[in-house]
Amino acid sequence: MTKNKFHNRTRTTKSIPRKLIRERKYHYLPLYALLRLSRLSNEAMNNSGSYHFADHIYRFKSEGTYGVGRIVDWTVLRLPSARDFRQRYIYAKKVIADLGTEKEGLKILVAPAGLAREVFEHGELITKKKHLVHGLDLDHILVDDQNKKAKSNNLPIAYFQGDMLDPSHYPEKSYDLIICMGLTEFLEDSHAEKLFKIFKSKLASGGTLYTSSTNVHKFSDKLLRNLADLHTNYRSEEDLYEILKRAGFMVQTSHVTKNKLQTIVRAKKT
Repeated sequence: MTKNKFHNRTRTTKSIPRKLIRERKYHYLPLYALLRLSRLSNEAMNNSGSYHFADHIYRFKSEGTYGVGRIVDWTVLRLPSARDFRQRYIYAKKVIADLGTEKEGLKILVAPAGLAREVFEHGELITKKKHLVHGLDLDHILVDDQNKKAKSNNLPIAYFQGDMLDPSHYPEKSYDLIICMGLTEFLEDSHAEKLFKIFKSKLASGGTLYTSSTNVHKFSDKLLRNLADLHTNYRSEEDLYEILKRAGFMVQTSHVTKNKLQTIVRAKKT
């Protein structure tokens, strides 16, 4: 089992309420208690930017403790930051549909994989077109659970445990499509560039990289930093372009979401 740290686990505070009291931010305490009732907020507070946090936004279904928890969850899911966040999943499904329909036998990598909702929802297409999908993730429990899910649904999807920043952890030498969502937000520019260079080395000739970056939404960022100890590296469209360029990629298509909080790109290696 790899012992590399989870890059998105930025929380170092054992007790958020004690931290707020220590910093004399008493006005956050009632809000903290209220947001604890929301499943999405609770996941952010407990596990930072986990795959359950991301998938809850992708699924877009309100859940929480008691009726008030669902109302809070409904409200949080409709913040501009959450709405734009969900668009990267929608566009990932589209790129799989676009490339996966016109070709057969593609090798697809999702890294970090998370629950890979965008892949499993295309299970019929992936099977029909004889595509092979690999998921790479640090969480060994997730890897085991998702392999069982793929096997029970008879899908050509295999998960592997590994660190995306270590080239030796990749199960294949080359892929036709690499999907990377939700990792670069927790990497400094130098590490993000390193990651993209690894992806370039793992892409087949003519292969496609699908990735995204997050821009700051001040209200959401304030909540995440104070109530979840979650710290994100924000990047504009230009920032993402520059890192991709240094890593040897050329942007083919780009989409900036409605509230300008997500930049979603498809890129080819130069």
